[in-house]
This record gives sequence, structure tokens and C-alpha cells, in this order.
Amino acid sequence: SNINPQKYYWRQKKGELFSTIQKIKLLKIKNLTYNKIKKPTRIEKSKIYGYKNNHRYNIIITKVQKSVNKKKARKGKIFGKNTNHGSLKRKKNINLMNKALKRILKKFKPMKVVGAYWINEDKRYRYYEIILIK
Repeated sequence: SNINPQKYYWRQKKGELFSTIQKIKLLKIKNLTYNKIKKPTRIEKSKIYGYKNNHRYNIIITKVQKSVNKKKARKGKIFGKNTNHGSLKRKKNINLMNKALKRILKKFKPMKVVGAYWINEDKRYRYYEIILIK
């Protein structure tokens, strides 16, 4: 059977090979945030969104902080009943990918977003690749 190695690689996210390669790629990505790159890292994903290799399409890498929405407590502790004591694990209303898209649209105003997809993540940040068209 003909297995596309690119698709197979991205589907095995729990494997050792995937994690080691991702760690190496992460070192390159950290320097490239909010920068245009020539070729997409996930070619099969970008083709799904209609990416073509010409001058109208731009690919940008962004990072978004995976922060915990921590409750601000005065005097360092939370007063009141037990129901209000949860300071961590509060969910934000906005998706991290949507947050990345908003930031990109502020920076590159005349362009339109064609698609966005996940590339990598570490303890602090999640990295996305965004396809823009002029």
C-alpha cells in the first residue's frame, strides 16, 4: 500500500520519531515568529487550504502563549465561599488559534486569511502557521 510519508508523520504525534524531530524544528521556529517563510512546513495541510506557490500567497509563523487564566486575588488569597476558591483552570472564551489570527490581521492589514494550522508547541507557547493572500 502507498502511504504518504508526510501524512503518516503528522498523524503519529505520540511517537518518539515525531517528538524528536519536532524538538529540532522548534529551535528553528523560535527565531522565525511573526516572520514570512518561503515554504510551508506542512505541505499537505497548506494544499487543503488552497495554497499555491506564487507571489500572492504568504506564509507566516506565529506563537501564542498558553497561559492559565488565573484569577487575580487581592492580598494573595481568595475570600468567600468554597465555590469561588478556584483560581486556576478557568477556561478562556477565545481559541488560541483565533488569538493568533487576530494578531496577524493587525500586523498585515491589507491581506486576507486563507487558513491556519498547528505546527508545534512547547511548555509556554503554541506555534501556528497562517496562510495569507494579497
